Amino acid sequence: MIKKINEGITGAEAAEIIYGNDEALELSKLEGTYEYNTNKFDLSRITRDAYLDTGGNPSPASGWFYSNKIYGIAPGAVINQKDITVVEYDANDVLLKRNAPSATVITLNANTAYIRGTGLLSTLDTASIQVGATLLPYQKGIQKIKLALTFISFLR
Repeated sequence: MIKKINEGITGAEAAEIIYGNDEALELSKLEGTYEYNTNKFDLSRITRDAYLDTGGNPSPASGWFYSNKIYGIAPGAVINQKDITVVEYDANDVLLKRNAPSATVITLNANTAYIRGTGLLSTLDTASIQVGATLLPYQKGIQKIKLALTFISFLR
């Protein structure tokens, strides 16, 4: 998945913008920094020595962590989790479900607006949240790429 930071544009949306109409497109709209990874769990955005309790609330706990809010995963999507507990919330920050870490493949609730992960600090090098039922090779954290274009516009 490719996501433009601060604008939420995905690679598929960028392709739709390019090919979806007959008007000229300013390619400069596609310039920016993008995130790319199969692992939606971002190691740089965790809170250490705290976890998400059974109510989905952050609580102090030595040796544990919890992640930032992870948006952009479709409600009802199939998630593959490894060494992490996926916690689901609705748009009003209400806990929907706290999935057991032993359940590797889960289907998100139809009302899930975002998820968070929680787990032991000792699992940081293997913790993974991926979209899809098949666990892909491990990728550590979110990777960022910068796209700079030299073309200004084109006509289709």
